[in-house]
Formats: sequence, C-alpha cells, structure tokens
Amino acid sequence: MENEIDQSNHETQQCLEARLLELEELNRNLSRFSQTIAHDLRAPLGHIRSFTGLVGDAIADHPDSELRGFVDQIEKAATLMDKLIGSYLALAELGYGMLATQKIALNPLIPDVIGDLFRETSHRRIEWDIQDLPVVEAHPVLFRQVWFNLLSNALKYSRPREITRIKIGCLIGGDGKPTFFVQDNGIGFDSEQASKLFRAFARLHDRREYEGCGLGLANVKRIIEAHGGTTWAEGQPDAGATFFFTIAPGS
Repeated sequence: MENEIDQSNHETQQCLEARLLELEELNRNLSRFSQTIAHDLRAPLGHIRSFTGLVGDAIADHPDSELRGFVDQIEKAATLMDKLIGSYLALAELGYGMLATQKIALNPLIPDVIGDLFRETSHRRIEWDIQDLPVVEAHPVLFRQVWFNLLSNALKYSRPREITRIKIGCLIGGDGKPTFFVQDNGIGFDSEQASKLFRAFARLHDRREYEGCGLGLANVKRIIEAHGGTTWAEGQPDAGATFFFTIAPGS
C-alpha cells in the first residue's frame, strides 16, 4: 500500500513538473510574441513621426494655424503610442508591483488628456466639473492611459445627451486613501451587469451604435491592479454611470 502511495506521489510530481515546463515555455513564447508585436508596431510609427515632421516643415509658414495644430496632434499621438507600446510591454514582462513610478500632479494632467479627445469633444456641448485632485505616485504613461480610457468611455456613452456633463473627482476615506471617480450623465448600464464591464471584449451595448473592441476598461483594470488598486462601477439604465478606482500609496 505504501509503495502504491509513493508511486502515485511520484507520478503526480512528474505531471506537475511537466506542466510547469509547459507553462514556462508558454510564458517565453508570449514574451517573444509581445516583443515582436512591439517591434512591428513601432516601425510604422517611426514612419508616421518622420513624415509628420516633414509635413510640419513644409507648412511652417502656412497662414492656417489650425492646420499646424492638426500636425502637432498627429505627432503627439504617435509619440504617445510609442510610449504606450513600451509601457504595456514592460507591464507584461515585469508583472505587478514592479512599475517605475513618479509623482504626478493630476490637475494639469486631466486637461491635457481632454485635449487629446478633441475629435470627440469639438462639436459637442460639454460641461466639465474637475475637482481638486491630489498628487499621486504612479507610472506616468500607463496612469495617463487610465484617465484617457475612462474619459473616452464617458464621452462615448453620453453622446446622445444634448449637454454632456462629466465630473472628475476624488473621495478621501477615513484611512486617508483616495478614491478617484469619473461620473457622466450618459446612457448608463444595468447594475447587475457591472461585473462584466472590466472583462476583455465584454460589451453591454450594441457595437453598431457605440464603437470599440471592449478592451478600454479591461486595460484600466489591469493597470490599476498593477498599481495595487481596485476598480468598480455604479450606474442605472439611462441615468449615467460612475467609474471608481484606487491605487496603493507609493505604488
């Protein structure tokens, strides 16, 4: 009987070791795949930035300042995308709790992010309510993307409103820990479906009416978890939505 138990334990150990080797190989393949994607995406970005620079030089004396502004926006977006590719790659390779962070003042950051959403805001009536926000310790590129995704989401689902109202603020708990939020007066969602919001490729609304691939909020969740925080949302159908998140101090 004892020999049978030993044999069973030995076989189990062999199966576990074989499975571990398979997982290690899978992780190596995923890492190589991520690096390949990063390289392939950065190549056309380099061309975009180069030709944008040439266009900028060609219209340097052009009287239409708005045209120059469009070129600057393209260059800025391409530069940011290059940084995002590197940051997401670092997040995938380093895992949680190992991000390079720095102090970030949010009140100057939010208007800058809103400026990047000019295509969504330029022809709409939008009332922004931006409260006083604290300085945080976070990864500068990834944390900026959190705000971009949340504000883009708020703008998208409040599109049917004649006047869009978006509130950005921070609640300080009894332990002094900040909880950030983005609130909109959009179409909202069924609160019973809230848990699906942060799943990759999950959608609660018809993609024919609201574009997107279902990754924006999933990426928010992943980035916030990498900062030691949590995400959640509250809403009601046709009554707006509020998205909350926290990050760990000194994350």
